[in-house]
Amino acid sequence: MSGEQLKDKVAIVTGGASGIGLGIARLFTRERSRVALVDLSEERGAAAAKAIADKGGEVIFIRADVTSSAQVAQGVKEIVQRLGPPDILVNNAAIRIIGKVTDITEGEWDRVIDTDLKGLFLFSKECIPLMAARGGGVIVNISSGSAYGRPERAAYCAAKAGVIGLTRAMSLDHRNERIRVNCVVPAFTLSGMTEDSPPEVLAAQAKKSVAGRVATPEDVAAAALFLCSDAAVTITGAVLEMSSP
Repeated sequence: MSGEQLKDKVAIVTGGASGIGLGIARLFTRERSRVALVDLSEERGAAAAKAIADKGGEVIFIRADVTSSAQVAQGVKEIVQRLGPPDILVNNAAIRIIGKVTDITEGEWDRVIDTDLKGLFLFSKECIPLMAARGGGVIVNISSGSAYGRPERAAYCAAKAGVIGLTRAMSLDHRNERIRVNCVVPAFTLSGMTEDSPPEVLAAQAKKSVAGRVATPEDVAAAALFLCSDAAVTITGAVLEMSSP
């Protein structure tokens, strides 16, 4: 059933062509938001936007590399021209490279930090002044349970821990501009990073879950929707953990 919790709100979702980002974009359009789906992949992004539009959602696709300040600035400019200034920003774009500090290269470290953390910084830097000029807005940053440490994920853990710290800093810096900044920390979620997991891994993760099953992108989308809705109008600086560390 469609609702109207985000009626006429302009939302930007980075990494929106698949996984958690796509789940958020789908739900937000069902709630009557006008969504700008941002992704690096032209093929997947265009296909995702078409699939949402075919079901009646108001969506545009913007191809942009979240690690490029020039592409982020141009992307936000195009969004404003086509949909209007953003009311909501969901910083979801992320990559993960497996390896310990002693295993990964400097280039691999930089790729993860730039995508998962710098991308959040760049999009927020562009959107916050636009939100402030409109009297407020909402930013939701997607972290991960890996923020609390996981083996063989040094760069990813560092980046996702940074997402939590940056969320709290931004919530303090921009509360007087009526910009709420919160963070969702998903549990193990069946998405692009995990969909090839062996059945025994999925079974073990399901057993850990309070729901008795592996989380889906739709579960994370529901948490993001709550934080963007009027039901959370007094909430900022929150870290919504969808599982225990």
